[in-house]
Amino acid sequence: MAYVQEAALTGMKDLMGMSQDFLLDPTGFETAARAYVDEMVKSSPEPFRADMRTTLEKEMQRRVLGIMDAKQADIRARASNSNTALMQQRSMDLASAIASGNPDEIAAATDEFNGVLAARERIPGMAWTPEQSQLEIMKAQNAGQAMIEQQQTKQKATWDAQLDEITDAATVMMHSDMENILDNPVVRTNADPDKLRAATAAVMLRDVMPELGR
Repeated sequence: MAYVQEAALTGMKDLMGMSQDFLLDPTGFETAARAYVDEMVKSSPEPFRADMRTTLEKEMQRRVLGIMDAKQADIRARASNSNTALMQQRSMDLASAIASGNPDEIAAATDEFNGVLAARERIPGMAWTPEQSQLEIMKAQNAGQAMIEQQQTKQKATWDAQLDEITDAATVMMHSDMENILDNPVVRTNADPDKLRAATAAVMLRDVMPELGR
């Protein structure tokens, strides 16, 4: 018993060290460990071989199961990380499509995003729910709406600068290349009303001044 216990302790220490070389390779570890066990048993006296094999193979199988669990955890983690990256990309794609206002792009981006979220719900151990998927869709929609508002703010700032330029030019009886925006219905509907009125009035006054001077 003393011999078997001492030899088994040495074998278990060796198997533990060997498992560190096959952290995510249970098949490779089992092959190497089985060869090691066979050699240990072969080098033992005949009366102790059966007990030696039983003890070492139990330890070997325990290590194999541990490495298999680690490998499965690694696979799940990699799948989760890949899906997370893809989910973030598809979320940005949907937000950009919403900002573009193109119905076909929005529909396509929504379908792709739903596909990624459905896959996420099926990843073992993820515990991702349909409600969480719907929340991600809503976040993308909100991001798209925020992009639209940013675009509108930027466009209004551009119109403000152009209307100021028109007003300044007309005030000194000159013309601006920007005056065509005064006939743009989108500008007339969405631009700053005060700046629009000031530019329109300045242009009208400039145009009638020659008539008034006669």
